[in-house]
Amino acid sequence: MLKPALLLCFAIWPCSQVVMSEPTLYERLGGEEGVAAIAHGVVEQGKRDPKTAKHFDKFNQSRTEKLIAQQLCSLTHGGCVYEGENMRVAHAGLNIREPAFYATVQHLRNVLDERGVGDSAKNQLLRILAPMKRQIVQTGAAPAPATNPKAD
Repeated sequence: MLKPALLLCFAIWPCSQVVMSEPTLYERLGGEEGVAAIAHGVVEQGKRDPKTAKHFDKFNQSRTEKLIAQQLCSLTHGGCVYEGENMRVAHAGLNIREPAFYATVQHLRNVLDERGVGDSAKNQLLRILAPMKRQIVQTGAAPAPATNPKAD
């Protein structure tokens, strides 16, 4: 015969097995407000940094921030659908080289640090974004500068 203490243990055991779900990366980044602030911060730092500023000369800032936030939301399980172009198309013609790419990665790290995002979430996000480098960075010789045919 089972002892009463053992019966009690079996009775409450299923309740103790309730698993608390881990927050998504999206939630750890601060949800909608957080990814919007991250997108804004990265764009603002990009505009001010001499290594990246030229890539922000002619762009629609609010649209760019919206698309970055949307993509971050989508990639981090926030439930959004990214409506922008793939990275190759979105960055075509910008002639982005590795120094500018890595400067932008540092901008992202800076913003995540400023927002108090933990190392685990930061590293998880960087792992998700890293494969985009192949689509964003221009390799090979830089295109020759345009010449003015009337100057010849």
